[in-house]
Amino acid sequence: MENNNSSTYNNNTEAIKENRTSFLFDKIISSVSLDEVPLEKQEPSDDKEKIQKSIALFGRMVANGHVNWPYFPDSYKERFKEGIVQLYNTPPENGAQMLKEMETLLLKSIPDNHTFILNNQNRRVLNSQMAHEIEGTVIDKYTTPNVGKNSVFSLPNESDVETLCLQKNPQGHSMGLFTKQVNGKKLGIISLSKCPQPNDPAFDFNAFLSTLDQHLASFDGVVFDVRGNEGGNAKIIQEISKRLYGKTPSFLKTSHMRTTDEAKIIHQHKFPGFEATLNRMYQSANEQGYVRTAPVQEEAAFNRETGFDKPVYVLADRRTSSSGEYVFALQNHPKVKFLGENSCGCGEYGDTTGIALPAGGMLVTGVFINEMYPDIPEGIGRKPTHPTTPGKDALSHAMAEFKKDSSPYIINPYLNQGGRS
Repeated sequence: MENNNSSTYNNNTEAIKENRTSFLFDKIISSVSLDEVPLEKQEPSDDKEKIQKSIALFGRMVANGHVNWPYFPDSYKERFKEGIVQLYNTPPENGAQMLKEMETLLLKSIPDNHTFILNNQNRRVLNSQMAHEIEGTVIDKYTTPNVGKNSVFSLPNESDVETLCLQKNPQGHSMGLFTKQVNGKKLGIISLSKCPQPNDPAFDFNAFLSTLDQHLASFDGVVFDVRGNEGGNAKIIQEISKRLYGKTPSFLKTSHMRTTDEAKIIHQHKFPGFEATLNRMYQSANEQGYVRTAPVQEEAAFNRETGFDKPVYVLADRRTSSSGEYVFALQNHPKVKFLGENSCGCGEYGDTTGIALPAGGMLVTGVFINEMYPDIPEGIGRKPTHPTTPGKDALSHAMAEFKKDSSPYIINPYLNQGGRS
């Protein structure tokens, strides 16, 4: 009986603590009005009142605005609330430290790679070393790849490689198309270190895709290298995948938006000038306060007549994220193999926008919650079908697989893959 009484007492004590935390948290976030959300980035400030207002707004936008907050584990939500109460009651001495504390709290409680804090220079407030020193994180936003760098940086310097097309911007992001002879077979290598915006003047999508169209049929196999690709605009990956698959492969099944007042602020920042369209969408919200933003898409089958019906090797690593992970839509290609290591897992919550904070800096978070055909758990990523030994180079691994798959002594090495390797 004493044990039961003790257990009951502990449970009641914990419940009282949670209730008190929730009460204080609600009081804090209600102290700031949505009318006080800055329309543009604010100058950094060490003013205590602005710092507390920023903390309150940060807490309100995450709890009431994050697209998946209602479905996060209760323990994560409680940890976030406790963190906000502590931050507000003992505010950091300056705005820079405030931003670091906010990012630390996100790492410890919000399992979303698309939600983070930027400073006024649009940089993450924690570097990888600082983030790795934090204990009790629920997600690793600063992963360390271990299967070699993207081949776009090394292949142009190799004498036995022909460069068909190479484009790069001043920031060092590149996309390239190469060929290499492997055992008398012609291997095409498509390398993207970034998914550039279509209007980026450093990249000519039409020229790149035209070159691919000219040479694709002559390849005996293709390597699609997206190691280190942290995303951007998905168009280039979609166009390349379309040529390999014979049609645009299925990635997004459907998506939803949350319709709280805070979520609507996020939508307005992301889609300025579309208030009328958004208001019409809100009218179809379900009982849980969500609205479907895209019809359910059927999963597309591989087109053997127009697709690349030869071996395809997709290389990914722990930095492959967001639109970089669109390569996994190729999962139903009958001759695809995924090599490297787990990807980042950064796609469930997408299309980010920034919410400025009164003391400077910005909360970045996504608009949509996505249902995807490829299984890419947030923060865990997509597992390779053929993992590369840690410390080894995934491109070398792909060439070894290509040698085996193109050997005249092997009869249809894909028979046991079932179309979804």
